[in-house]
Amino acid sequence: MTWIYLSPHLDDAAFSCGGLIWQQVQAGEDVEIWTICAGSPPEGELPPFAQSLHQRWGTGPETVAQRRVEDEQAAGKLGVKPRWFKIPDCIYRCDPQTGKPLYTSGAAIFGNLHPADKDLLSELSDTLAVELPADARVVAPLTIGNHVDHQLVRQAADTLSQPLSIYADFPYIVNNGHLIAYRLPAGAKSQQYQLSEEELAAWQDAVASYTSQLSTFWSDEAEMRQALQDYVSQNRGLQLWQRTQ
Repeated sequence: MTWIYLSPHLDDAAFSCGGLIWQQVQAGEDVEIWTICAGSPPEGELPPFAQSLHQRWGTGPETVAQRRVEDEQAAGKLGVKPRWFKIPDCIYRCDPQTGKPLYTSGAAIFGNLHPADKDLLSELSDTLAVELPADARVVAPLTIGNHVDHQLVRQAADTLSQPLSIYADFPYIVNNGHLIAYRLPAGAKSQQYQLSEEELAAWQDAVASYTSQLSTFWSDEAEMRQALQDYVSQNRGLQLWQRTQ
């Protein structure tokens, strides 16, 4: 069996499941991270919203390349090799008919999946159905936080025939645990994984690799490390939910 974590962005699987991924690798399990929205932006001037995020992250025209380097570093610390799909992050996607950006604000990326992404969802579902190994245990995001790229990945995962587990989107899950039940498949069964201090440290080190993204959620690396420690302590490790239907 191969564990395949579907990561919407170049950080989500490591952010949400890094300690468990490292634990599985150390136990000799086959583990892969497939990042779905890891594609390069289209040619030409970037949408204003994307430019504003690049400015906040302190990155420039090579933002995606920089994030891939960060992802390689994180994956190396977890002992896995990343795989990147060619779908661009939602902040770069434009309507194929009009050329206008699909998501132009923070509210938009945490709103509904744009109708123009319907074909993209269908293509992703078909691609995963063809390329996933028959023995794959797929692990997909719960979509706590409601980010549209997380919705894209989860909706595609829900169409698969392979066994499916669901992970809580960290750090969006912090203070939003009450939303879990609303996002789980009917009859989903909880799976609890205890994490050692060594596994927590590997998780923290992997997340620290994403230097461009830390400021989105934390004031500095120390705050991130404390947030992960608190999360693991409060949840007595890490929880997945297995689809049963």
